[in-house]
Amino acid sequence: MEYDVFYCFYAESDDGVPSTKPVRMPLTAICDDLLPRMTSEGDFIGLIDAQGVTLQACCEPDENCYWVEMPAPKEKGSHGQYCTFDELMEIFKKLPAEFTAAAFPGFAFESWDGVQ
Repeated sequence: MEYDVFYCFYAESDDGVPSTKPVRMPLTAICDDLLPRMTSEGDFIGLIDAQGVTLQACCEPDENCYWVEMPAPKEKGSHGQYCTFDELMEIFKKLPAEFTAAAFPGFAFESWDGVQ
């Protein structure tokens, strides 16, 4: 399976691909090459499925965890969860062809204005 991908790794001299110009990558390369590079505060990876839905993950090293989410602009929030690196890898290794909230049972909705 392949996805359009954007990312930024701040510890690597701001190495990245902007969301406006994502690159196509196989899921194996995303898991093997990109996810392990998320080590600094704010490092992130975003994947875009064939329907244009985004799944993104961000590193939060102070908390020793990652935030993974699907933004839901029409709902004015996102569906997501905090997880360990191993849990993040499991989520990514089992990605569906199309991202839907139902595909990620551990995700909870968080409103962007703080109201759930």
